[in-house]
Amino acid sequence: MVGIYHAANYTKSNVLFYWFDPDPTIQQYMGTDAEFTPILLPQPTTECIKNRVTEAQRCSDNPADWIGEEVGSCDSESFSIQKVIVSDFYNRTYSRPKVGRSPAYDFLKSFRMSDLQLEEMYRRWYKKNKDRWNYDHREALCEWIGENLGELQVFLPPTYPRSFRTNEYDTPYLVVAKVMSIIAAMIVLGTLSLVYYYRNKRSIVFAQRTFLYMILLGLFLVSIGSFLKSLPPSTATCMTKEWFVMVGYSLILVPLNVKISAINALVHSATSFRRAKITRRTLYKRVAIIIGIVIVYLTVWTILDPSTETSNKILTGEQSESGGEMVEIDLTCSSRASTWTIIFFIYVFLLIVAATVLAVQTRNIKQEFNESVKLGYVIYTIFLVELLLIIVWVVGPANMTLLSGTEAAATTSFLLSTNIIIVVAAYFFPKIISARKPESEQSKSNVYISTRTSICTTQRSTSRKITAIDGCGKITAIEN
Repeated sequence: MVGIYHAANYTKSNVLFYWFDPDPTIQQYMGTDAEFTPILLPQPTTECIKNRVTEAQRCSDNPADWIGEEVGSCDSESFSIQKVIVSDFYNRTYSRPKVGRSPAYDFLKSFRMSDLQLEEMYRRWYKKNKDRWNYDHREALCEWIGENLGELQVFLPPTYPRSFRTNEYDTPYLVVAKVMSIIAAMIVLGTLSLVYYYRNKRSIVFAQRTFLYMILLGLFLVSIGSFLKSLPPSTATCMTKEWFVMVGYSLILVPLNVKISAINALVHSATSFRRAKITRRTLYKRVAIIIGIVIVYLTVWTILDPSTETSNKILTGEQSESGGEMVEIDLTCSSRASTWTIIFFIYVFLLIVAATVLAVQTRNIKQEFNESVKLGYVIYTIFLVELLLIIVWVVGPANMTLLSGTEAAATTSFLLSTNIIIVVAAYFFPKIISARKPESEQSKSNVYISTRTSICTTQRSTSRKITAIDGCGKITAIEN
């Protein structure tokens, strides 16, 4: 049809045809001698529309069919410009949380544009006449939007346009958390130096100094993890701190469980009048196997679903300068699946349960080897911290978002550092205090093992290998 009108204009011929308005072709000839001239017809009615010439009549070979009946001679009914929206656009929009919901659906649903506004855009388009069928219409549209932005903003849903604010990891409580983690690390290193200094003292030898070194290494790794928890999330720190914390707790709890289980096995063998032999290599092998399983687990976690920097958006209810609502971007670390973290909590809980059972079972053995009281403090502290860490994780940004990322990170760091300090104070300080006493005071009195109804005196051993416990429960040698 457009080609027919161009040809009619070129030959200065009259042409009559049906067209719609607004349309850019009308704007093309506006103001010229070929300007479109509308023909006024009777107002459309339902009866007229029903009796209009059909498409088959218009294409008939009989010219009489083209004319039709007089009752069908009227103007066309008017109709609004329709908006085509994908059928699942609503579901895809409203299935998302409000803070991350796009305003596109609500904007398009309420958007209206008059014929006059369209005609103005068409006039801009044809007026440019530089690159009419490529960039002219885009530039005309952008210009019109820029000059009439206020008219379009009325279609925006409430709380839009939104402004964004990122939580910075420079708050005072995070600074304090960093300082506390450094203090915890220094306490661990100081304790390590004292244990090494008194390594030949009775209290350190009987506690198995190699295992003490392992536990102190674990505490130091947890202190590094505590420090990393207080740093801004990044690809480098998110998964690294999971390694430090999990391996650290393994080195704290696994050697304790292995050592106390070995002593418990010796005591039970003694009460049954059986000889038991446990070598240092066997104990180290048990620790290495469990630590190896932990490392494999962390490796699989790192490869399949590593903890990475995640942005959580929170509606604050504050009005921004643009008139919309302020959105707070909360940075944190998380994996796609929460199962990895849940397995870590279960793993630590099982180690705590095992240590508790062993501590109860060894409460009546010889005092030099009886660590049930000290273990009780350590286990209780780790259990309490574990419980609080679970609560922080549940109410934190990864789940309920009751705590912001910075608040959860600072709280986690505080808990880990506090745990380190309490473990050192409860488990290592008594041994160091005992090691500082004169040797004569440490061996002033004999110590006894209670097995059934018999009480047997033990002699101090100079050997370095636990070889057996006799029927009275006497430890004849200790490996260190």
